[in-house]
Amino acid sequence: MKIKPLLKKNTVKNFGLFLYIFMLIFGPLIGLFDLSIIFSLLGILVSLAVKTSFKIKINPQMILIYTIILLTLITTISFLYNNTFNIVLLIRPLRVGLNILSTSMVISTFSVNSKFIIRAVIYSILIHAIIVLISANNADLQVSLSHITGYNKMPVVYRSSGLTPGFDISGLIICLGFFLSVIDRVLYHRNNIIIQIVLSIAVLFTSRFSIILYGSVLLISLYFFKKNKCGLEYYLFSFVTMVIFIIGLSLASMSIATSNLNLNYSNRFFNIKWINDIVISLRSAYAFSDVNKIAGNHFDLSELNNWLIGDGYYPSVDPGYTVSIYSTGFIGLVFSLSFYVYILIFSIKKYKSSKDLNSQMVSIYLIFWALCILIFNFKNDYFFSSYTNEMGVIILSVLMYSEDLIKEFNLLRNNYE
Repeated sequence: MKIKPLLKKNTVKNFGLFLYIFMLIFGPLIGLFDLSIIFSLLGILVSLAVKTSFKIKINPQMILIYTIILLTLITTISFLYNNTFNIVLLIRPLRVGLNILSTSMVISTFSVNSKFIIRAVIYSILIHAIIVLISANNADLQVSLSHITGYNKMPVVYRSSGLTPGFDISGLIICLGFFLSVIDRVLYHRNNIIIQIVLSIAVLFTSRFSIILYGSVLLISLYFFKKNKCGLEYYLFSFVTMVIFIIGLSLASMSIATSNLNLNYSNRFFNIKWINDIVISLRSAYAFSDVNKIAGNHFDLSELNNWLIGDGYYPSVDPGYTVSIYSTGFIGLVFSLSFYVYILIFSIKKYKSSKDLNSQMVSIYLIFWALCILIFNFKNDYFFSSYTNEMGVIILSVLMYSEDLIKEFNLLRNNYE
């Protein structure tokens, strides 16, 4: 008599793959150990153990890896020339390159289909969104999470960075997750309303920029819902879109109104008691500063000594473009930009040349992802950063290696050749 196993083989495999994807995106830094890197290495080792021979396709993974190698070389030259060293600047692009290699090998080796990977990413972001909601009004939990995420600021009421080290990146991930849930709805007709409602509420506790971006995502989603005849979702998100835009624009307007640019207007406008009460609450949760002063400080290059290869250090500013110029100069900035621009162009070509709906929708997602990185990099440093880049790398590997899309890729590659 055979004894049935407690867990089916596929269940163990699926759980392992989900854990792998979750840790790639949200794997914390514990001491000197980055769990995202560790799981990337594990993915490579397990793939090699299962499948001894593996062939990386020419487009686009190897081109992206070559770009990362050249950027690492420029970074090293900048360190040597300026007699400086910063492990973060060196590790970040290498980690993304390692993730490209790892996800490509895992998806190809285990013949994972696009549906499973897309939903694994969505559920990973759902976990993050739930933690945002739970910790938004719980300072003790936020402090506990900061030991894992590296968030080093005092917790504030009605805001949370969840499993990430910042409010902006927390909200950006939720926006990317929501759009991926729309892709999932269109491709596989899955009802994601509950997930989308959770993400909709969670984004309100992140940042103003994320709320405004979320409004844009909702408008794009309405187009897909209407095109694919999703009646209930269409009417539901017509209402949600209006509410989110009102909240986002209100927060942005109050930010401008309370800056030094409009101080007199601010004093008159906020004499109304109930509006003043709202502003006081917002002031405790958001930073309100002089827009001109912030822009001047963040995009000031007056202290840059070497425009070609940079000064080899990480400056105390937020925008990623400024960080790239100071650390690796304009040569490094060109390589960093080329990484994302290449994915953007490749995805556009893929969308135009493909007749397969799955490939088209995944390409649309990558186009949206690349544009978000390039645009939001004016606000914060997103080039090769954790969380968002892992999401893009995973979905790119889906486009190239997932079992149900691989035939379409081969046809596209033949057209290129």
